[in-house]
This record gives sequence, C-alpha cells and structure tokens, in this order.
Amino acid sequence: MAILNNDTWLMPSWNQVLLTRLAELDADMIGPYYDETPFDPIETPKKAQAFIKRNVGKFNKNWVSVLMFFKRELFNSIGEFDERFFVTYEDTDFRERMDRAGKKYFQVGDCYIWHLSKGTRDTQNLPTNYEQEGLHLFIDKWKFDPRIREHGLDARLKRRWSKIKNKMGYF
Repeated sequence: MAILNNDTWLMPSWNQVLLTRLAELDADMIGPYYDETPFDPIETPKKAQAFIKRNVGKFNKNWVSVLMFFKRELFNSIGEFDERFFVTYEDTDFRERMDRAGKKYFQVGDCYIWHLSKGTRDTQNLPTNYEQEGLHLFIDKWKFDPRIREHGLDARLKRRWSKIKNKMGYF
C-alpha cells in the first residue's frame, strides 16, 4: 500500500524497488530518498541514476512523508491517518503512533523521487492558520511540540551533515 504526494516525479520501477526493500528490511513502512531541488526533465533522471548507483542497498532510519510504502497490517495495528488533521501534522501524528508502537520505518538509497516542496499547498485556497491549528491539535493530543525533534542541536547537525553528503551524491 502506498501514499504519494501528488507533486512528485517517480523513477521507473519505484514501486518494485520499495516493495523489495520493504521485505528485505522487514519494515512496516519504507520511503525513498527525495530531492527537492529545482526539477529539470533531462537532468533529474540522470541525477537519480547516478545517486542510485552510489547508494544501492543503503538505508537509514529516517522518516519520509513524501512517499510512504506500507505493509497493510500497519493500519490494522495503529490505525489510519487521523482525519482531524488538515494538510499538516497528519504524517507527524502517524509517525508518533508508529514510534510508540515500536514499528520500523526506513528511507532507502536505491529509490529516488523528486518532490515539489509545498507545491500542492501553493495551488490550494487554504484556510488561514491551518498550520498552527494542526500544530495545536498535535500538542493537545500528544502533550509535546513535535518541532523539538526538528530544531534540537542533534537534528540540526544531522540535517547539515545530510546536506553535505547529498551535495556529493551520497545518501
């Protein structure tokens, strides 16, 4: 089962790669490496091929919300997405439930997609303050601010190191 943002470019055979890796890693959810640099119809596929060649078989325990590939049993054990969330924090809520249930998720280096970050949001007529409302709902539900995970020193250093590796074409 897959959930995919509508503003993505997918490499050929992306689904077979993720299905294979889901089984190999015995994961509950798996996601691809994703690129959010400007899209180029000629260069992006070349970049994807070079990236995969360097990173085939690699994986890490990163959360990926752009494309989620699941085992169906996951929904049976932790439930589906909480529909009270609108556009934001539904994936953060889902991650929290996976973490609390001890479920395994990975990002793999042999599947590459391109994503237009916030592309869908930019084309929709969204209500004012929808992001703050999602954040408040998350905090009310879980009693912590999820941005702590994203803005702590460890998270900032990890993101900086990832950017350096990505610029060199490594996962």
